[in-house]
Amino acid sequence: MTFDDFVEHFTDLSICFLINTKVLSLSKTWHETTFYGGWTIGICGHNSDRAGGCTNHKETFLRNPQYRFDIKEELDDVIFQLMQKDARDRKQEGIQNLVIGFHVMK
Repeated sequence: MTFDDFVEHFTDLSICFLINTKVLSLSKTWHETTFYGGWTIGICGHNSDRAGGCTNHKETFLRNPQYRFDIKEELDDVIFQLMQKDARDRKQEGIQNLVIGFHVMK
């Protein structure tokens, strides 16, 4: 694929290569956890209403999906990935990708 074709058909490229960095170890030194959720608009005040907006909207922010995890060691690194299904092929139907983000709290 030429570079021009790539730029025409794609907007982002993510390359991730995680390796076992612990020398002389047969077990991996990293752990993966996957959480699935979504921003859904439901009845206000009901647990189906999971679309609260960003931290600028303090009255609704805590309605967003929330996940908790523990970091075992002080020097451990954490990698986050936030994704949404690609909607570019449904543009004619009026469906588009949404602006999304996340906030990490201690």
